[in-house]
Amino acid sequence: MSDLWRFIVGVFKQTTFVLTGTVIAVVLVLWPHAAPLLGPRVPREIPDRPFWGLVALFFFWATFLAWREEHAKVAPRTTDAEEWRRPQFEKALATLSPAQEGVLLHVARVGDCDALQLQQFFSEQGVAMSAGDADMLLTTLADTGLLEVKAKGNAYGRYTVKPVWEKLVIERAAAPTPVEIRITDKARELRRQLDASFEDWPQGPRTLEELVRWAHKVARGYKVTKLGFQELVDLRAEASHHVRKAIGIARDHFDAAADIVNPVVRTTWEVLGEEADPARSATAKSALQKAVRHVRQSLAALNTLTRD
Repeated sequence: MSDLWRFIVGVFKQTTFVLTGTVIAVVLVLWPHAAPLLGPRVPREIPDRPFWGLVALFFFWATFLAWREEHAKVAPRTTDAEEWRRPQFEKALATLSPAQEGVLLHVARVGDCDALQLQQFFSEQGVAMSAGDADMLLTTLADTGLLEVKAKGNAYGRYTVKPVWEKLVIERAAAPTPVEIRITDKARELRRQLDASFEDWPQGPRTLEELVRWAHKVARGYKVTKLGFQELVDLRAEASHHVRKAIGIARDHFDAAADIVNPVVRTTWEVLGEEADPARSATAKSALQKAVRHVRQSLAALNTLTRD
């Protein structure tokens, strides 16, 4: 009934607007004066049938206006071509190694590049690389569809960013803003804190006892991690799209892990002891293993914020 009432109010508002609008007022005022000019058979007043026909037509138009107003509130906003391509672009980036992504961003910054120029770039970074290996990096990026050959030389080809990805790659290659530098520093701090929870189990906690101990270590770090994630969320409004997305992923997985960990750390070991209640212990073990996976995924997202 509430929806029906809102519909009635919306249509009534638009109908009132249409029927009292300028066009209707002008027609009603001018008709008696214009009718004699149209011929002696034209009535001085608008006949009932055409009048009510116009009313019905304007009522239909008012109903459409009411629908359009409500539809605009929920209709998805149009996006440019780059936004449609962004998921595919980020999927392609996820397959790249840090070196490959660095080469892609370097090519975007300089415009185009061949193996010899890339070899010189690596040399300036203190990395020894042959021209053949540099050319292989460029070729590999071209195979992903992110680069394309601009010109073929006698020895090595010259590569540039494929036009369809140019805007997104340039956005990625842009120098970090002061806010993004703060985000990177905070992400490193969080990554160190979460990594520390696994220091006793490099391959990850396996047994229920190890998982419970790990959960307590995670909980003891809340003073740093919860505040740190809140700071990242507060900063992300001024960051680029991929930084905002990475922060959201890291935060969501951490929160999911915390929702599992919190009940465990409030439960005594005797209750979760494997000999006390095997069924309950198995459930707790499965839940904590899921929490470990969430923390790993949060770390992976934080790594994307701290990659050089």
